[in-house]
Amino acid sequence: MADMKESLLDKTIKNISQALLDPDIFSKPVTLDANDAGITFYRIKGPRAGAIELFAGSNTGIVFRTFTKDDAAILRQLIAWQYPEDRKPMCYLTGNRVRIEAPWPDALQTKDITLDSARYHADGRRFTTGIDERGTTIRVAFSSEVPHILVAGNTGSGKSFSMRSMAAQLGHSPDCRLILIDGKYGDGLMPLSWLNNQIGPVATTVEEARSAMGWAVQEMVRRYRKNTEDNTYIAKQPRIIIITDEFQEMTYDPVFSAGFREIGAKGRGAGISLLAATQYPRQDMFGTDSRSQTLKQHFVGRIVHAVGTLEASMLAVGDSFPRADRTLLGRGDAYVLPKPGIMYRVQMAYIPENQLFSWKATEEPMGKLFDKWPVYDAMDMEASMQVPEKGSPGRKARIFTGEEIAGALWHQLGNLGGRDALTAFLKDRFKVEIGAGATARLIDLASSISTAYRDLGGDFIV
Repeated sequence: MADMKESLLDKTIKNISQALLDPDIFSKPVTLDANDAGITFYRIKGPRAGAIELFAGSNTGIVFRTFTKDDAAILRQLIAWQYPEDRKPMCYLTGNRVRIEAPWPDALQTKDITLDSARYHADGRRFTTGIDERGTTIRVAFSSEVPHILVAGNTGSGKSFSMRSMAAQLGHSPDCRLILIDGKYGDGLMPLSWLNNQIGPVATTVEEARSAMGWAVQEMVRRYRKNTEDNTYIAKQPRIIIITDEFQEMTYDPVFSAGFREIGAKGRGAGISLLAATQYPRQDMFGTDSRSQTLKQHFVGRIVHAVGTLEASMLAVGDSFPRADRTLLGRGDAYVLPKPGIMYRVQMAYIPENQLFSWKATEEPMGKLFDKWPVYDAMDMEASMQVPEKGSPGRKARIFTGEEIAGALWHQLGNLGGRDALTAFLKDRFKVEIGAGATARLIDLASSISTAYRDLGGDFIV
């Protein structure tokens, strides 16, 4: 198979080289550059697709525009293999190179990579994702730099198998404790209910999810408070990883949403992370208020399977290219972004369902803290979330004045801008200085007041 892929890539490079000199395609011959090692073309024999990256130097723009015009009409003729009819070659820029790629014929695709064949080994807080285009095992780690990871992918993309594989690996680590929350009523994560280091049972209802998230917020607060007495306390605690499948199905509950947001914003310093999966990435998937929208920046790590639309791809990948809705082929084909500025195309490794239970740890079980999650209500959550994140221990939450609340309400109803605009407005009108976090909370408070007033039948005239 490898020899066949090599031959097809060589034929395609020959076709491209001839096209660059063809006056019917380019107005004048195109010469290519080379990298420091003298390489002009990279051949990429990926598990699911073949790709060629070429160094075009000052001709990069003309090569890219020519190969992408008219729905890649010229490029289609240069690929030496028969790719699936529902796909087309893609051409886009990656760094200083022009990348051309197309799916392999079905017989040449490697779709099934088990975790064992991906050279998995237990590695603390790191987990194996799969094999990249160059045959390298790609591992991802939670850290202060990458506190949370977003996983995206529609039906048939392989997302659920990937989630189980990642959770099972983390379930073997003595450095981690897990909370599993499943927005698909247990269909995604319930097969892992036996994992050794879970804190409580798999949460499958909104009530259970609310309580599990409530406990996590309380634990985050407890860790910060303990750290004020012993500044090494958090470093000595196991990382808590909250694994949620279809998390957006739970964010409609205000208590769960508030807890999710607080862990996203403040969990980094307390050693509490989110591994959150969604089938349909949307603009409002973290919520609609200003503080929820800023949560996106905390999901530094991304694992993106095939999605259905350009919008979903842009939200998940964080850029317009590569196109996860067009290039990825489903069944474990994914982009892995372990940290900013780094991306791999990976065939995700999975654990066959009939082998999942054999992953049950043989060592002495840690034991669950809870057989049933304790109940937390909105007041419990609100009281917990008054504690600031690490870096300002002991600081009390700001108590807003009537003028500040009125100003925020007026500003919001008049649609006069976001957080920075409100900060400037309050400084100019009331001569008060408010930090970014306090301003965001003030916006949420104004939103809650206006919503409650309208729910009672009132209205505003601005």
